[in-house]
Formats: sequence, C-alpha cells, structure tokens
Amino acid sequence: MRIPGPARLVGLVGIAALLAACGGGAAPTAPASSGSQPAGSAAPAAAAPAAPAASAPLTKVRLRLDWVASGYQAPWVVALQKGYYRDAGLDVDIQEGKGSSTGTQTAANGSDTFAAVDSGTAAVLISKGAPAKVLAVFIQQTPMGFEYMPPFKLTDPHQLLGKTLVTSSGSASQQILPAVLGKYGLKINQMKIVFVEPAAYATTLKEHPDYVILGWLTDDLQSIQKLNPDVAWSSYTDFGVNTLNIGLVAGLDEVNNHPDVVRKFLAASIKGWQDAVADPQAAAQALVKQFPNADAQMMLEELNQSLKMLHTKNTEGKPLGWMAQEDWQQTIDLLHQYGGLETVKPLDAYYTNDFLPQS
Repeated sequence: MRIPGPARLVGLVGIAALLAACGGGAAPTAPASSGSQPAGSAAPAAAAPAAPAASAPLTKVRLRLDWVASGYQAPWVVALQKGYYRDAGLDVDIQEGKGSSTGTQTAANGSDTFAAVDSGTAAVLISKGAPAKVLAVFIQQTPMGFEYMPPFKLTDPHQLLGKTLVTSSGSASQQILPAVLGKYGLKINQMKIVFVEPAAYATTLKEHPDYVILGWLTDDLQSIQKLNPDVAWSSYTDFGVNTLNIGLVAGLDEVNNHPDVVRKFLAASIKGWQDAVADPQAAAQALVKQFPNADAQMMLEELNQSLKMLHTKNTEGKPLGWMAQEDWQQTIDLLHQYGGLETVKPLDAYYTNDFLPQS
C-alpha cells in the first residue's frame, strides 16, 4: 500500500531544518551546430541538401513535486507528455519530492526551478524568510477533512464529543482542527485523539468503525476506501475552514531574473490542467506512464477528487490557478492563529497573479 501522508502531514507546522537539495541548474542546453555555410559563399557544384537551421536551445527547468506520485500531480505530467513545455522552449524534468517544506526550500534556494507544494506550507516558510513566492494555486480548497463509517454522518463538530479521533503525529489535519472546533465553540482539549501512522488509517477504521480519521481527501481517503469501501467523509470547508492547497512556487531569484521562463512554464502548465479537467482518465494514465509504480485506479480517484477543489467561491469564473485576496487572507489568518505562522507579512509577499496568462 502506498503511504500517502507523512511528508505532507508536517506541511502547515513544525517546519524542520532545511534539507540539502539535489543539484541542477536552469542553464540552457548548448545549441547544436547548424552546418550551414557563411552567407554569400559559393555552393559547390554537387552540393548535398542543406541541413535545416538549428532550433533555439531549450531552457532546462526542474519541477519538484510535493511527494511521491499522487493523482493531483497528473496535470504537470500531461503538459510534459503532450509537449506543451517543449513547445514553449522548455526542457522540463519532473521529480518526486519529500514534502512541501523541502520543495519550497529547494525552489527558494534555486536547486529546483519550481515546486508544486502546499501553499500554506509555503506561506509559513515565506514568513520565516524563505525567498519564494506562490505563482498560482490549482487546488484551492483544503483537502483536509474527516473520514468515518456510516451510519454516522458528521454535520456538526459537536458530534465529535465522545468520539475517538485518529491522526498522525504532527499532521496538518490535526493542527487546523482547532479552527474547525473554534467556530462551534469547542476546544481541542475536549477531544480524544490517538496517533497512528497514516498507513494504518484503513486498518484502524476497519477495527474501530466508530473512530473518525483526520486525513486528506485527495489521498488518505482513497487508501482507506480500498479496505473500507463504504467510508464517508466531510471536508473542513463544510464547517467554514479553508486553506489554499497545491500551488506552484518559485524562488525570488527565478521570479525576478527569469520572468519569461516563469510565464512560459505557467502557460504550458495550465494547458496540462485544462486537459486533465477534460479527460481525467487520460491524465491518470499519463501519470502512471511517468511513474510506473503508481496505482492507476487510485491515481484516477485522487485526481477526480482533486478536480472538485479547483476554485473557491471567490475564484469561480476565473482562470485556473488565479488566486483571490480573500482566500489568501483567510489562509494567513488561520495559519497565524493555528498553524505556526508567527510573522505576518503583507499579502503580496506570499503570492502574485502577475505571471498567469492574461487571456
């Protein structure tokens, strides 16, 4: 069974020491020799057909994912396999990651050109001084929520009183839970919480069907469903709590010094997202082709769940990736109160819509 959670679970709080990033630059590849003759020179009598002129060199770019292959990452792979990046003059390498914290840092220090990470995690690190900025958010509703077995149906957090909640140590779901409870006059110390590894969520719920899992609806849920097909769920957004999720981050050096690369990469990526929306099954198949160890059916289920979260009420009708000030303000406020974001900066320190396609 794929272990979906640990690196994401530390996403919103408890950012650890910076991990050493893998190398690689963003320098363009060397141009190929054209083989053409100088202008004005006489051609030999029996000249061979002239070689075609060399195309412009591609700019090398590396995208670091937040974790191992997951369904919501398929759009980036679609853009790669359909040649959208190459058509934009980019030679893109997509690599799996070790968490949103690490991805944000490797983008910030330039070891990776871009990173697809949890935007809340990026915000916490930016507040701590990481020189990075979020350029687009594609999953704009939090994937965090409650997973439980019928006939129980959670419609009011007061129903959690007396229940056993299951989570993982340091999980983002646990850290944001006080925000959900606080909206209903409840406190975290009124809850009974036990800790297990994410890989044990499914078996724990099977053995204790009266428990409630605090997990991610874009991967934990799909793993649990394999053992507990009837599992039901409620999102934190159902109770008025939302933090922006998977977005694209780059270091300030890349943003300031290579704006053309940023614009091209974003435009090509959005084409991949649009294609994934139009044909999720093909997108999931593309992901498995790129990462053969991924479970095709689970990737499709995760992607379908993620595609329900592309907009908030503030961004309906806006282009994919476009971010609303109100959503960022709510995210920063929640993280400041509950998620380890201590120093609040002006909103434009965290994000910009300036590099998104204008049409």
